[in-house]
Amino acid sequence: MDIRWNEQWLEDSHQQNARLHIAHHSSNSGSAELSNVIFDFSGVLYDNSSWRRWLIQQLHRIGVHTHFDPFYRLWECDFLSKLKDGEECWRSLEKYLLAIGLKSGQAFELALAVKSRCDQTMRQLRPFPGVAKTLHLLTAKNVQMDVICSCHWSEEEVQSRLQRMGLQRFFQSVNCLSKTEHRDIAKLLEDVSSRSGPSSGQTAVVARTPRPLEAAHNLGHIPIAFNQTNDCVASMHLDRIDDLLSLPTHSASNRRLAG
Repeated sequence: MDIRWNEQWLEDSHQQNARLHIAHHSSNSGSAELSNVIFDFSGVLYDNSSWRRWLIQQLHRIGVHTHFDPFYRLWECDFLSKLKDGEECWRSLEKYLLAIGLKSGQAFELALAVKSRCDQTMRQLRPFPGVAKTLHLLTAKNVQMDVICSCHWSEEEVQSRLQRMGLQRFFQSVNCLSKTEHRDIAKLLEDVSSRSGPSSGQTAVVARTPRPLEAAHNLGHIPIAFNQTNDCVASMHLDRIDDLLSLPTHSASNRRLAG
């Protein structure tokens, strides 16, 4: 059966998500001195797109005509974000596939295959090229770094994956959306920022999806997009993660003087 994906319905139902009204203040971000950087874990420190590309290919094969960014944006906003405690991620994907018109058996088999591919990716985790070096050099510049996870994983799972990639030592804290009330990304960022202590330097948030970037802007942070979806609006868009090193940093001595 040829299942036609209604792109207009998708765009209308999430029009605000696709058009984030973030003021483009690249001149400010270019001159700001960074004292803190908050990284979203998934898709920023490592590539999480292989199983996603595979699923899109399988959907095209069975007649679901969609595009990468809007398809996953709707899943993340309307299904994954409403994941109940203890519920597995792939079950939310199964519900999503049912909602777009797949038969029960198709949705179950595809979601289970995605789970298997995602598990394989997690076993073979490798950071993006340049990530470890960039984190090392930012540490040497006394930039405090924290990790948030805007998806469903627990702090223990993220810490384990950071350790597997050899990156855990660079971060002051790991903070997951699953621990916040109503899975509020703005509250999560606010909590992380408040624990960093006073500083006259700027905080940057590096993410690949609209929600954390919008929240960063609303909190007065610098939203920086890397490996981003097409609907992201940010003050800076990085082609490579080590482009972060071109931003001036606020040294530890300046922080003490400011305090």
